[in-house]
Amino acid sequence: VVAASGATLCYTQLFNLLDFPAGTLPVSSVTEEDEAGMAAWPASIIQEQFGAETDALISSGDIYGPQGDALEEIVRTSCVGSTGLPVSVQVVALPWHEERCLRVMAEIEEAREAERVLQILHHSPLSD
Repeated sequence: VVAASGATLCYTQLFNLLDFPAGTLPVSSVTEEDEAGMAAWPASIIQEQFGAETDALISSGDIYGPQGDALEEIVRTSCVGSTGLPVSVQVVALPWHEERCLRVMAEIEEAREAERVLQILHHSPLSD
């Protein structure tokens, strides 16, 4: 999402520079609810996390509130029309630990497959 702003380069380039093995894999898809929720981001997330104390925490400087800057606008704009796109996780390991990175990715994929099977069985006529 933030790729258009270049903000993601700060950490992804570091992995390449330091020769950290990394990989990404999809774990779900953006829903209509996800996309709609981004219209009020980040205020909605901050409010969800801190509830009634949000304004006091922002005023005291304990947390940052919405900044209203260009980056926030880029993120919100980039999310328009994102329903159905994959949501992925990135797995990173220490240098010379490629096998560990691949193992974690395989375990995530196996867990997602098991979840898919359970969903199918749950909605199957045999489960009634």
